[in-house]
Amino acid sequence: PEERAATRAAVDCACDPTGNGDYHQDFRIIRPIDGIERWLSASGRVFFVAGHAVRHVGTLQDITESKQAKETLRKSRDQLKTFIQQAPLSIAMFDLDMNYLANSSRWLVQHGRGYADLIGYNHYEVHPDLPAEWKVIHQQVLAGATLENNEDMWIQNDGSTHWLRWTALPWIDENAKTGGIIITAEDITAQKMMEMEVVERRNDLENLQKLQIAAHTASAIAHELNQPLAEISAYSEVALHAQIGRA
Repeated sequence: PEERAATRAAVDCACDPTGNGDYHQDFRIIRPIDGIERWLSASGRVFFVAGHAVRHVGTLQDITESKQAKETLRKSRDQLKTFIQQAPLSIAMFDLDMNYLANSSRWLVQHGRGYADLIGYNHYEVHPDLPAEWKVIHQQVLAGATLENNEDMWIQNDGSTHWLRWTALPWIDENAKTGGIIITAEDITAQKMMEMEVVERRNDLENLQKLQIAAHTASAIAHELNQPLAEISAYSEVALHAQIGRA
């Protein structure tokens, strides 16, 4: 019923001899036999002779299941956007051009670059210093891949180093096609720096132990060398006294 005026306008437009005579319109009907609502798709062409419509050829197709499936996917997408906005994760949803559709508050804190709201902004404009290989990854995900990295380094324009643990996967729109990508990206810089400090301290400890071992070894060698040297020295002293006595 709501589409009646639009359907009539589409047919009237097709009957206008100044146009090409084609029309396509989706509309709903209430089926008289059971009162159930159905979606129909009408396509056709009007043929003209001397500026007058003389013939009309068209098709009428029941697209209820297709419409319902699209509506289900649309609702799922809306629920997904709501989930992302409320998620306690650093997560964001993008369209095919990497424009922000939704993001969590945690994403805004970690990756917002000072923006109060990211919706509608392009990811590459917000982050002009993204590594080139990440842009390649985004295209791979848009082509259907699901990718992840548990430790990825990002050096930003200000020289600061950030470590991220991320996952990227495509999301499907109401036409059963890839509508964009979803990225989770947790900043693990503090954790990574702590791990690096632990490794550095462990290396320092190992080096200290090696120096201690080397010092003990040198001391032992010196002790071993001192024993025969002491004996030689004592022998030399006795021999010297004996020689003096004979003199």
